[in-house]
Amino acid sequence: MSTDHLDGIPYEETTDDAYAVTAARTFSVQRPSKGFTLLNGDCPRCRATLSVPLVSDVLRQGEPPRRRRGILRRAAGTRRSRPAPYETVRCNCRLPHSGRPENRRGCGAYWNVYVAPQEQP
Repeated sequence: MSTDHLDGIPYEETTDDAYAVTAARTFSVQRPSKGFTLLNGDCPRCRATLSVPLVSDVLRQGEPPRRRRGILRRAAGTRRSRPAPYETVRCNCRLPHSGRPENRRGCGAYWNVYVAPQEQP
């Protein structure tokens, strides 16, 4: 993980397909317990180190895509008859970003990734 946070990036709610591509390639996935997933990596926009918890009990369920190349990949650009489970991930860093509203965290970047369901033993 990076310690190269980019100073001077103002808060802006923004996304880019490249954010999802970068996160899918660089984030690690931990599953400390059933129904709980932790995504760890650096924000593709401000490079702050992130740890993003996902709890499946409150998330939508769906079918995984037919071709699975990994447990994390970008959601955009694939055809499906039913929507696959995907997560919208937001930068949640506590580092300073000018213009950030008081009730927010992060630099404002967000992206969608497909997280494969946890395999049953």
